[in-house]
Amino acid sequence: MESKDRRDEILEHLKQAGHPVKGSELAKMFAVSRQVIVQDIALIRAKGISVVATPSGYMIQTPITTGVLKTICCKHGQRIEELETELELIISFGGKVLDVVVEHPIYGEIRAVLNINCLMDIKQFINQVKSQASKPLSLLTEGIHYHTIEVTDESMYESIINALNQHHYLY
Repeated sequence: MESKDRRDEILEHLKQAGHPVKGSELAKMFAVSRQVIVQDIALIRAKGISVVATPSGYMIQTPITTGVLKTICCKHGQRIEELETELELIISFGGKVLDVVVEHPIYGEIRAVLNINCLMDIKQFINQVKSQASKPLSLLTEGIHYHTIEVTDESMYESIINALNQHHYLY
């Protein structure tokens, strides 16, 4: 298969998947190395197509047309359980966690796409953090971080804010 054809098929697969697809899965599907997939994704992005790398894999970033976007500032300690609880509080009140942002003193804003929509997404994210011995971005900024969340209305947002505040996660 020609590399252009492979990139077209990767793009089509990502569009049809409806969920993040791991690079290793794409590599296996197209019988190439993971590095070839990384290069293909870079070339797809160079065409102006918004492919994002999430903790669960690659996906096409689609514009959000429903709901209200809000930015919240949170702070908690270094325990992974605190991160998990924070995400669960947002999801349990109907919110979606689109990203995490930290303001690094040297590098400026560092943003990572999360796209956490349900408890299963949280479980996968936490398992990935644990299995790879990774550290959350918030550790770079003494626990202070921002999330862009999507909610359907202001009352849902207020419920999330109240829950985070009760747990002392709101900064």
